[in-house]
Amino acid sequence: MSKFPDAVKFVDLSDKKINLKSNSVDSRFLSPKAIVEDLSSRGINHIMVEGGPATALAFLRNNLVDRAIIVKAPIQFKDPVPSSISEKEICQAGLVKLGQMDSGGDTIEWWSRPERAWPISDDSLWWP
Repeated sequence: MSKFPDAVKFVDLSDKKINLKSNSVDSRFLSPKAIVEDLSSRGINHIMVEGGPATALAFLRNNLVDRAIIVKAPIQFKDPVPSSISEKEICQAGLVKLGQMDSGGDTIEWWSRPERAWPISDDSLWWP
């Protein structure tokens, strides 16, 4: 049995041309809004974004995040890169914290827009 709900579908766009505008602030970066608009035009309305803090922050600041899982590990890097993502930043993006749990020393938080129900209510089904 698959761990994914029946509605989950993986789409390979590697052979498709994607027309995306660069960010108007800095042409080296793609606009998260343009990415979402392009995918939406192809009938893809649910995406999972993985990346570092700059990627996450760009989607948050464009109000493009409906749900978030945040994992905080208790490690310290020699030369840390600050994430600039705070609870305040997440709340300003319209998300509310639904819960958190400990997993082997890591703190896992799950956030969602108030109007969006979490897809699975049983924690053991959605977290490995």
